[in-house]
Amino acid sequence: MSVQQSYEAMNRMIDQQAFMLSANDIFWVSAIVFVLLIGLIWLARPTKSGAAAEAATAAH
Repeated sequence: MSVQQSYEAMNRMIDQQAFMLSANDIFWVSAIVFVLLIGLIWLARPTKSGAAAEAATAAH
């Protein structure tokens, strides 16, 4: 392998590792957003309007 080919092979390996690390970062960010959204939904209060409550009980 020539010097230029070895540089290109090293560059390709570094690029592969960089893509893997960026995929890990995207995973962690999406997991944090998912947990925050779960907390937001858990803390949200349901609406209690008369028509909506009657429609929900009439369906069962």
